[in-house]
Amino acid sequence: ISRFRRLLKTQPESNFWLIRNTKIAPDYSEVELDVSGLSNRAISTLIKYQAKGNLINIETLAKRDGFNMHVTDVPVEFDEPLEDMFDKNYMRALFKVGYERGKRKAWRTGL
Repeated sequence: ISRFRRLLKTQPESNFWLIRNTKIAPDYSEVELDVSGLSNRAISTLIKYQAKGNLINIETLAKRDGFNMHVTDVPVEFDEPLEDMFDKNYMRALFKVGYERGKRKAWRTGL
């Protein structure tokens, strides 16, 4: 982006807004001590931390290129149960939490 700034001879907006539609923070849950339970938890943890690694890479690139990164995600306190893939009650509760966070400008400047 710095090359573009030199070419344009202007200062474009340098804010980067990232909304993660899940919790970034680790979550605790008991695991059944059998192959299925351990495998499910291991895969779930792997996916979560792969996503976290992707976010760290995005943050690193944003800093490198001179962007101010602003991040928000689903808060740890959000505990609405997800009954099925398109659970309207869950979606409404998640929308409400996101809307309220947006009104409060609940952005972090990093992970």
